[in-house]
Amino acid sequence: MSTHLTAVSDPDELARVYRELLEPSFPADELGPLEALQADLGDPGSLVLTLRDDEGLDLAVSIAFHDAGAGVLLLAYLAVRPGTRGGGYGNALMAGSLQRWDEVFSPDFVIGEVERPGDRADVVEEHGDPEARLRFYRRFGARRVVAPFFQPGIAPARHRIPMYLMLLNISPSARVGEEVDGHLSVSAPPLRAFVADYIAATEERPPTDPEAVELLAALGGDTVDTVPL
Repeated sequence: MSTHLTAVSDPDELARVYRELLEPSFPADELGPLEALQADLGDPGSLVLTLRDDEGLDLAVSIAFHDAGAGVLLLAYLAVRPGTRGGGYGNALMAGSLQRWDEVFSPDFVIGEVERPGDRADVVEEHGDPEARLRFYRRFGARRVVAPFFQPGIAPARHRIPMYLMLLNISPSARVGEEVDGHLSVSAPPLRAFVADYIAATEERPPTDPEAVELLAALGGDTVDTVPL
């Protein structure tokens, strides 16, 4: 069976992908509402990609948002159709998405959020294994930013979730020096600008509470340390 990468621009197609791939893969407090994702389809910085087979079945999906001002692209969601995990579709989608993002946006950073294993007792098996998810991103050389990151609270619950902030791609210009004993410094201002805007836009309030201030302070220098995920 052959597959191909497809950009989704139709709201009805996105609704189907949301129901069949995203809802089974994410807890409700980690998944933004469908209406908000549909509204973003016309944004030039929004890109929804699916790995589709010859019969039109979507096997995996990635949803990304590019902040041109900060030069940062956020991989907001990546999911594989239930019952097909382990078939290589996530790897194929990730590789294709990384290439497409570079061609379309040329970001300085491709970032993502990933659960810290053991942090969530309420995560059910259907949503995937956090350890397996880390192994998946490690295959793509993901690095972790050394900062107390959290996913901003999504409406209506507004419940923040501790996570790792990972870097899936770093442009040469965003690297500062060479990697030493697993540590690599990267330019912090773009990440800080993006994270501040991300929290404010998601939570609809300034990031001035103690938790947000601590996170932004960790990103407040010229550089920030990263280590392998």
